[in-house]
Amino acid sequence: WSSDVCSSDLQAAKAADEKAQAAKSEAESAAHDASVNLTAAKASLATAAAKAAIAAADLSALQAITGAQDIDQQAFAAVRSANDRAQAALAKAQAAVTDAQSAADSATKAAADASAAALKSHQAAATAEDSLLNGHIVQDAAAAATDAATALAAKNTAIAARDLALSRSPASRSEEHTSELQSRF
Repeated sequence: WSSDVCSSDLQAAKAADEKAQAAKSEAESAAHDASVNLTAAKASLATAAAKAAIAAADLSALQAITGAQDIDQQAFAAVRSANDRAQAALAKAQAAVTDAQSAADSATKAAADASAAALKSHQAAATAEDSLLNGHIVQDAAAAATDAATALAAKNTAIAARDLALSRSPASRSEEHTSELQSRF
């Protein structure tokens, strides 16, 4: 393992993790916005449904009056037109709620997927960092072992040199022999 390769792998993993975290945040924001839009669409639907119910009741009441259409055709046409517009608005509001629900569901799923991807990316970055640290530990241990082997070899060389030097020096003489030689002079 080269520490340069490991460092660049770690940097790439961390950069990918940062991008995944940003994507997760954006997806969560989009999911929140979609939820807000869904809530607004549901409120609009409730308003449209209330207005449509009133318009339908007005039309029904007017139709219940025998001859009302003959009495004031213009008023009757206006009530019918208001009812038609209210019913159309209700249909649009229902479609908007359906679309908003679909968008909210999709955004929520995307946020969950982005969150899962961000978690995996974060784990991959952590694994890369651990691997790099373990690689350095292995490299440090290998360097220490090499240093120890070098020191042991140096010690062995020193011992061998000492032994060689001792074997080449004149042999030590005993005290008796030394005294004997001194007495001759």
